[in-house]
Amino acid sequence: MFKILVLFTVFITFNAFSLEIDERLTLRIVKVSESRKTMLINRGIEDGLIKGDHAKFFLTIGVVARAVVVKVSPTRSVWSVYRLVNADFIKNDQVMKLKVTAPVKITKDDSKMLVNDDTISRMDDPRNLGIPLAEGADDLGINNSGKNGNRSMQINDGLMMNRSLKNKNKELSVSFHYSGQTSQTSSSDGSAEYKANETNMVLSTGIEIFMKNEKNWYSRFSFLGLFSISRFSAMSHKGDSVEESTSEFGGGINWYPLTRPSKVHKIIPYGTFQFLMGSTETTFSPGSQSGAGDPESLNGGTVGFIMGGGLKYYTLNGYGAKFNFDYYTRGDSFASDAQSIKWVKTKSGPRFNLGFLYRF
Repeated sequence: MFKILVLFTVFITFNAFSLEIDERLTLRIVKVSESRKTMLINRGIEDGLIKGDHAKFFLTIGVVARAVVVKVSPTRSVWSVYRLVNADFIKNDQVMKLKVTAPVKITKDDSKMLVNDDTISRMDDPRNLGIPLAEGADDLGINNSGKNGNRSMQINDGLMMNRSLKNKNKELSVSFHYSGQTSQTSSSDGSAEYKANETNMVLSTGIEIFMKNEKNWYSRFSFLGLFSISRFSAMSHKGDSVEESTSEFGGGINWYPLTRPSKVHKIIPYGTFQFLMGSTETTFSPGSQSGAGDPESLNGGTVGFIMGGGLKYYTLNGYGAKFNFDYYTRGDSFASDAQSIKWVKTKSGPRFNLGFLYRF
């Protein structure tokens, strides 16, 4: 009976000093995780904070973040940020104020959420996120539950563990390759000598659009818009040289059969099919064995297809990288040359590609 009375007294005392809605505190951020989704501040139980408290963090410029207490000690508390308005001010030793607010209702239905990005970030032991706890912060376990009347909150564990880029459903991809050399060739009898610049440049960009609602089966598919420019020049040992300039644009579909394309810190396999068309120009300059003559240029149209797949990887801030392996085939149809002959050129084969990504 005595123990029950003591526990009851502690409980009443604990809640008596808890902060009410709209109460404010001045604080200093002690440590933040790399993602800025978890932070340790110099306020705790002694200041009226309890686990499950929600608050807005603000400066004179306005609200910079919204978070919930996931761990608390007498003089420290760990907060999980679920709305990051201005990440520039979430940093070590930043002084600001917090205002306790009512909990945000969390639901799996995106259309019913207060804001699309009001999703609780992962509630994990802060030491796993690189945040050292202050002395005395181990007096409450990370799994202990805390309630404060109407400010209690029930959050689906699966939702809390879900860290994704669903709210950033557009992706910009860029890959670039360039090489340039100077080549020189000469005959052993000294009768001929040629010199030329050899270049190889390829710039590829693309926009990928993802489905916002991942509950539907077709959300594993995305649509692509593509554009690429390539420049190529080379010289043979007998002085003949060729230059080729090509521009292509088109579209395609990506398929993500194993992992949703919004996941972060996961390897995401995908398959792709793309259709391209464009224009090309080729120029031939004769060398020693072709006889004297002016360079000859031909213009043509191109049609190409790409089929393959690859791997993607994203970070929490939306940056990522991809490794692509595909089979590329293209046909070029040229206009008539000086002898009224039309030429058709085809090329095909496997390709490896590494590109950089940004989700927004």
